[in-house]
Amino acid sequence: MSNALRADIPPGTVVIIKKDGLYKAFHPREKRRVMVTGGFGLRASARGSVISCTWLIDGESDRRDGFDIEAIDDDQAVPKQYAEQQAKLLANAP
Repeated sequence: MSNALRADIPPGTVVIIKKDGLYKAFHPREKRRVMVTGGFGLRASARGSVISCTWLIDGESDRRDGFDIEAIDDDQAVPKQYAEQQAKLLANAP
């Protein structure tokens, strides 16, 4: 078990990070949206749980634990500046 959803998550997917451990300024759902870019935590059957991601509010790269994922975002809309990166990630997804 490598992520909280117990499911495979393709790179390029937008997910919501749990608010536990985040500053209160980041508690609103729209500020917790990240695009996952890789890591063992994307596979349900992997031993590792680390995910690489890009915060959609500011473009910062981050390394989070797979158990920090609260949900897959229903609104998969990605800001224009990240749309090309998402397309490349989804094209290379297994």
